[in-house]
Amino acid sequence: DKSDFIIFNFDPDKLTCGSWEEFFLANREKKPIFFVCDKGIDRIPLWVFGTIPHKYFYESMSDCLFMLKEIDDGKVEIDSNRWRLLSKEHR
Repeated sequence: DKSDFIIFNFDPDKLTCGSWEEFFLANREKKPIFFVCDKGIDRIPLWVFGTIPHKYFYESMSDCLFMLKEIDDGKVEIDSNRWRLLSKEHR
């Protein structure tokens, strides 16, 4: 509940019931979900594409972490209404 966002590392070859519960909770809370599937975006269930914005899908953890660093450095502007951050002096 206290996180600003989550990173969902999806492995289509493993059953991840608990991870899906965290995914749904974060989605209900309208938090950004950085969805990583290093086995290819084409392995992600189609229904997931209707639940979060497409810009949050990544094919590797390094791509996801790079984007988070770009956001943290101010090089990529936070342009989603899903972010609920404190003012800059409190981050």
